[in-house]
Amino acid sequence: MIQSMVLTLIGYIPNVHQSLAILDKLKVLMLVVPAVGVAVALLIFVFFYKLTDEKYRNILAQLKERREGNAVK
Repeated sequence: MIQSMVLTLIGYIPNVHQSLAILDKLKVLMLVVPAVGVAVALLIFVFFYKLTDEKYRNILAQLKERREGNAVK
């Protein structure tokens, strides 16, 4: 649904030879939209996911326990 709205906004018409302007807009969409998504994910990670040394050691300890627990079974 969102994809069809975006394609309509840039002037894409299905089953028709596309102009160079439309092809350029499609290329921008294929580059810019994922780049914005990665940037947003990075900002969320940097500002909202606080991985302290204590948390990191705790995660490692839990993983070690799981591995050892799975190896015994």
